[in-house]
Amino acid sequence: MNQEELTEIIVKAGKEKTKELDLSFGKITLLPAGLGQLTNLKVLKLSNNQLTSIPPEIKHLTGLTYLDLSYNQLHSIPSEIAKLQNMITLCLSGNQLTELPTAMAQLKKLEELYLSSNRLTIFQKELFCLTNLIKLDLYDNQLEILYPEIGLLNNLNLLYLQKNRLAVIPHELGQLKNLEELDVSSNELTSIPLELAQMKNLICLNLSNNKIESVPYEMEILNNLKILELNDNKLKTLPIELKNLKNIDLIDLRNNNMNTIPFGLLNLPLRLH
Repeated sequence: MNQEELTEIIVKAGKEKTKELDLSFGKITLLPAGLGQLTNLKVLKLSNNQLTSIPPEIKHLTGLTYLDLSYNQLHSIPSEIAKLQNMITLCLSGNQLTELPTAMAQLKKLEELYLSSNRLTIFQKELFCLTNLIKLDLYDNQLEILYPEIGLLNNLNLLYLQKNRLAVIPHELGQLKNLEELDVSSNELTSIPLELAQMKNLICLNLSNNKIESVPYEMEILNNLKILELNDNKLKTLPIELKNLKNIDLIDLRNNNMNTIPFGLLNLPLRLH
């Protein structure tokens, strides 16, 4: 849509005190400053456009609880976004972001943050004070380090870190007692922190496509674990203690260097080929 059509839509939405506005797939290249006048908006969808920037006037949309800016061409997010303190869901996937404004740490009500398929090399320490986060998606970025402060996100139940450049994951990850799904596949991991065994609510754990050589026996106490993906690593065997995983539905061991499997594990739902 052209700028004239977009302006008409925004003016109309202002007059009608619209609460939800969907401008996805509109081939929009530029947002007019007038967008900031839509102070009744709760939901704003702008995904799959051609935006390269967000006007600072977005700070006036303080009623927003849901903002979708995914699949645009954004290189940065204005620090003014910190004014949107009622935000619950923020979607920024599929852009060209290399970092986030630390001012985002003020979004204290944020529960879902989607950042997949960007160019992030770091997730700043300051952002780990977003302790209401339930879902954090960092899939397909360029992260080389994950700060220990991630252990502060104690309400997190879903964490996607796959397809990054992580060589280690911090022991503090074990503090995420409410985590149900953890995906760190397709990284550069060579070991698994013992502290992961503290994640008593973990249901799905994906460690595939790394360089892991062994599995800590302490993981036997993950009584809620159903899916354990260990395929495409450098495992030679498994600890016999894993026989105590009472609710396990699948242990994927394809494409490893398995020389032997302890006899006591043969009754587990193993996928070997």
